[in-house]
Amino acid sequence: MRTCSLPIIIAAAVAVAYPVATSAQVAWYPIGGVNEPHVQELGRWAVAEHVKQAHDGLKFIKVISGEKAPAAG
Repeated sequence: MRTCSLPIIIAAAVAVAYPVATSAQVAWYPIGGVNEPHVQELGRWAVAEHVKQAHDGLKFIKVISGEKAPAAG
């Protein structure tokens, strides 16, 4: 049983460590034009979707900042 546990432990450690290591390498950039209507509408939509799931009464006021990551591919 002991020899079988070691590969499982190693695989689990790699599965946990790999996404953390790769996500830290992605550079995020500030969103320009947060006052543009499409950015504000996206923020309004995101809050509405959150409220549908959480039922916590969160209210959207406005987007004040944001970040984006470059598209993979």
